[in-house]
Amino acid sequence: MYRAWPDPQVRRRVEELIQINTTTVRHPDFNCNIDGWHPDWRMVESPRNLRASYGHDVECVWLALDAARTIGFSPRLFRSWAESLWATSLKFGYDRPHGGFYYTGPLGQPSDDTKKEWWVQAEALVSMLEMYRLNGKREFYDLFAQTLGFVEKYQVAKEGSWWASRQADGSASKNTQRSSMWQGAYHNGRAMILCAKLLEDLAANPRGSP
Repeated sequence: MYRAWPDPQVRRRVEELIQINTTTVRHPDFNCNIDGWHPDWRMVESPRNLRASYGHDVECVWLALDAARTIGFSPRLFRSWAESLWATSLKFGYDRPHGGFYYTGPLGQPSDDTKKEWWVQAEALVSMLEMYRLNGKREFYDLFAQTLGFVEKYQVAKEGSWWASRQADGSASKNTQRSSMWQGAYHNGRAMILCAKLLEDLAANPRGSP
């Protein structure tokens, strides 16, 4: 909104949201965000809420970095925050053998819900390239390439669009859906457009040698 309409009030709200997302919604004992909060910012203490959502965490990283850049803040101000969220997501939620992120998991423990949801992989692809641009660590480009390989091989449906969900190894899930209110331009479509732009930017201003 601020890029389209650079109103001072919109800028103040963007700054507020950056502050909330980089200082407030992270669990105080674990480097992961918690989705549910009361209006006074007390954490919702329910088993369903007290879980790590790897897709939301890595999505939050790139959205916050992009928002900071848009209002003239250096993304490097948030590097340690971004790297801490990523470190936890990689430790407990990333599938090293196959590529891609699992869905959710208990706090501070390996994932117990290992399905591969389409939106998680889409947002992770953008975030991996944003992290590579931020810190120049080759690991993030390699993770991007591995996850993109998983998506191309298993998540993209030959019949069109992306499978909503796959098993960890890429095999078919019980959810055979390929279309929903979220499966249009919002996650996978947006991710592909942004990844193409990020790759162009990285080629013009390389941080490494992908």
